[in-house]
Formats: sequence, C-alpha cells, structure tokens
Amino acid sequence: MRRAALAAVVSLLSATATLSAPRETVPAVAGPGPSSAPAGDFDLTVAYIERTPRYERYRVARFEDSAEGRYPFAEDRGPQVLNPRARRAPAEGEPVTFLAHVKNQGSRISDPVSFRWEIDGRARRHGTLPPVAPGLETVERLDWHWRAGAHSVRFVIDGTDGAFQNNFLQDRIDGAFVQVLVDRPLYERFGKRKNLVGTCSFEDWLQAQSRAMNDMFRRSTYEEIAPRGVETGFRVDRVRVVETGQRFEPDLAFDGESRFRDAPDWPDAVAGRIDPGVLRGWARLMGLTDLGRLDVSWKQNLLKDPQGNSHLRQLRQASPDLMGGGSVQPHQPGEEPLLSSHSVVALNLGAGHRGGFVGDHLWDMPRRTRVRLSGQDGRPLARAAVAGFVLATDAARGLEKIGERLTIMEDGPLWSAETDDQGIVQVPNRKAPARGPTARGHTLRDNPFGDLDAGAGTGVVVLKVESGGQVEFVALYVWQLNLAFWAGQTDEAMVSLPTRIGAAQTGWEPRSFSLAVNEGRVLIEFDEIAHAERYSLYLGPRPDPRTYARPVTCPAGPGRFEVSGLTARATLFYEVTAESGPSARVPAFTGQFSTE
Repeated sequence: MRRAALAAVVSLLSATATLSAPRETVPAVAGPGPSSAPAGDFDLTVAYIERTPRYERYRVARFEDSAEGRYPFAEDRGPQVLNPRARRAPAEGEPVTFLAHVKNQGSRISDPVSFRWEIDGRARRHGTLPPVAPGLETVERLDWHWRAGAHSVRFVIDGTDGAFQNNFLQDRIDGAFVQVLVDRPLYERFGKRKNLVGTCSFEDWLQAQSRAMNDMFRRSTYEEIAPRGVETGFRVDRVRVVETGQRFEPDLAFDGESRFRDAPDWPDAVAGRIDPGVLRGWARLMGLTDLGRLDVSWKQNLLKDPQGNSHLRQLRQASPDLMGGGSVQPHQPGEEPLLSSHSVVALNLGAGHRGGFVGDHLWDMPRRTRVRLSGQDGRPLARAAVAGFVLATDAARGLEKIGERLTIMEDGPLWSAETDDQGIVQVPNRKAPARGPTARGHTLRDNPFGDLDAGAGTGVVVLKVESGGQVEFVALYVWQLNLAFWAGQTDEAMVSLPTRIGAAQTGWEPRSFSLAVNEGRVLIEFDEIAHAERYSLYLGPRPDPRTYARPVTCPAGPGRFEVSGLTARATLFYEVTAESGPSARVPAFTGQFSTE
C-alpha cells in the first residue's frame, strides 16, 4: 500500500515536470524582422493599432521619491498626483484617429491587397494596401468620433499571403493601453524563431500575449461579485524597437510602458507559449500588486514553539491567482492563468481611470473587523486563545528583517484575546496615517495592518490559535477585508477562518526536522510528534490541497519519508499531518523544495 502511494506521488511529479515558474521580468517590442512566410513569399502582419491623440496618465509621486525632488511635501502624505489638472481622455464626440501598422515580414515585396476597418463589428472603411518591401511597413488610418464605453476597433487584411493568422487585429479601445519597447537584438531573434502563432514575429507573439490577457479578463468570473469578469480591456498601443541600453524617460501618454530587454534565454524560453510573467507585468501597470508577498515562509516565521524550537509551518494562500494571492475558487486547477475575485474587482473599480496608481485599492477596509474561527469539524472554536502577530516594519522597535523579506515578530504578539461562544474574536485596528482619498477614490484609515504599503507586503496578520491543547496558525489577509468592504461591509466585517484543530489531543510540531534533496530523491525526517498515531505526507505543484497527490503514510514514532525518481526540474510543496483516531488530522508542518 505504501509503495503504491509512493508511486502515485512520483507519477504526479512526473506529470508536472514541464511546469515552469512564471517569469518576473517583462521584455519589450518593435520593428520588422526576417521572413516568417514560405521562401519567396510575402507575409503581412497587423503589428499594432495606435490611437491619437493621447492624453496624460496620472503622474504619481510617493514619499520615497523625495530624494529625487519629486515629492511635494516634507512628510509622507501618501501618493500624490503631480499633474492633477491634466486631461486624461478624449471628450465625447472628439475626433480621434486609429493607425494600423502593417509590416511585411516576408522575403519579397507584397502584392496589393484589400483591407477593411471595422468599429464594433460594422465596416467603416475599405481600401487597398500598397506594395510593401520586406522589412518595411505601411500605415492605414481611420478617423472616428470618440464614444466612451466598451467599443472595439478591427483591421483586416483580406488578401492572401504567407500566413493568415496575423492578417487581422482587434482591440477593445476602452481600458488600459501601453507602449512596448524591445531591444533590437531580441527583436531580431524573435524574427528567426517560430512562435505560438506559427510565424516568426515579435509583434505576433506580443499580440498573442495581449489576447491571452483579455481572455483571462473574460474567464475570471465570480457569480456574486464579478459575474462578467473584468469589465475593461487591455491593448498594446505602440511598439518601438530600441537599442540595447538606450534609456528613456517615462512617456505619460500611455498607461504604462513595458521594456523587453535582451536576454540570452529569450525568445527560446517563451516564443512557444503564453508567458505569465508578461501578463503579470501588464497587470501591475493597471494597478494590481503582488499578493504573493503576503505568503509567510518558514524562514520568515521566527516564532518559537514551547520547547524553543523554530516553528516550521509556512502560511501560503491556497488558491493564488496570477498575482500570487487571493483565491480563484471555485475555478479549478488547469484553468490558469486567472485573476482572483479580489484582482477582478480591483480592476473594475479602476475602470475609467488612467494608470499611475498601484495598490491603493488595498486601502478599502471596514472600520472594524471580527474573525470567526472554526475547527476541523466546522464547529466554532469557543473560548480559544488567539494572539495576533504582524510582519516587521520597523527595526527600531525590535523587529527584524531577513534581507528584503519581512519577518514575523518573535518577541510576543501585538495583541491577545479569547473567542466567544460562537468562536468570534475582535481584531483590533492599528494606527495608520490618514491618506487619501486618491484620485481613484481610495482612503487609508486605521486597520488591522497599520500603515499598509502599496506593495501589499504588510497586509497580513498571523493568528496563533490554541484550543483543546492544540495549536495552529492561520492568516488574515488584506484582500479578505477588501472583499468584505466591496460587498457592503464598510462599517464592520466578519471573516470566517477555518482551522484544522480537531477533537484529538494531537501535538503541534516535531522538535527537530531535516529535509535533504539529492540526485532526484527527497528525504524528510523528524522527531516523534506527541499523541500522533500516524503521519501523512502530501506533495503537489502548488500549496493547494486540491493539487496534492494521494498521501504517503507512516506509523507514529520518529517520522521518515523518502520519495525517489524526482528527475524533473520543479518546485514542489509538501505538508505533513499528524493524525489520531479515524479522522482527526492536524497539520504538523509545511514547506517547499526544489528538485534541481
């Protein structure tokens, strides 16, 4: 039985071996490249559609910009808009122009071919493209009177050339639009490498990423709070090929700019797929922030158990989205990339506003917060002892940092309380500076996290829960309070946090622990856990129980798990539970390791 379970785990690991970590860097765009058409043919691609005139996004300065002389106050008053009177968008009925950039990526001059412009699916203009030499482009224009709302523009090449996949481009014209800068050597390598569209073109690959972004917006639906997903759009407005190392000042005419810098593993690593790192970078330009910073690893958690040993458990968001946090439930694994309900609502709140702000939506929190704690059986944890810990933000107060990552205080909780008969405890607010409202309407007030930074790194309170001789740590995240606020709980919110504290008197964690990975084999060993009758090891590609393989079980006493055959390069998450009786299961510790 144990051997079969081990085989199941190894099978799962092999199945996920092709998974790769999302890239954190976002590259750039522009300029014609070598032929993607059959030899001796031409290949016209609709590279991008830009709109003129453009108007300024928000120019936002933060207190950390003081050293550059860009912050207008001597003290921190939160993000400040430096161009408050600037015009942001065309007026209703104002003449605007769309410019379709059509490039010939083939090896011979193109034939004259017909084209058409469409607005909202209706033909607006027809014409014939002139012959275009290899490596050059022609630009066609459409004049229109601006109308606010969800409209689309489409340019279609009706003729036949070497690749039909890139003969049209459709953009939703509301929402965010960006400029892409791409280093010339990278751009030229894309012109020699077949991409997921079936051509050899940086622009074609880039527009596939943009389509994936908008498709993710449509698929990220949540019945109660966002039944239509993200109700805005994203498009690439302009692509520029630039020289490696060339520097530019930010262009405020766009909602943001992404720079694709020359890198030795590009485009080979990404040409054939949608790159989550690119989508994540664009989402940041639209104001979202990295919710993955709310995860607490065992290295960050300096809390000690009663015997003085480091607490090994890490707290990770179970069903994270593209931004590394929140929850994508009820969506299932395999539907990625997705945005969580939190990220979707944040983007919908920002619809109609220009770019420039990041994370100010995190400030939307109720004035008071209560937490309802329940046990493994779903019943309230009545009269449980609860202590609240936060991530360190001030070294002068005795709090500590490990590199750039914040750590949990180890010298005692900020507050302690006891749940009532319904398992409910009040979470006290911490003092926060009055900030806002921002131009997008968000205001920071006193809240459980205090002076919440726009990067979300301090938006977690770790609760130590003790009940019936058992101890577990759970996390209260800022996005949970944001969702409560957006659902109408602006005065007081109730957040339910389940624990896996059971009826059995199961111990907390082992007194010692070791993990070794060597030549495709992982060995986990630990001392006996008090009162446990057996242990189970779960493995999966994500810290989400829905992705775990069937567990490997071993009897009580000193624990030892060994899994071999880990030949693929992957990061795997594990959880060890201590069990007692037919159903009582308590998490002992969790973690992650790389099979490299």
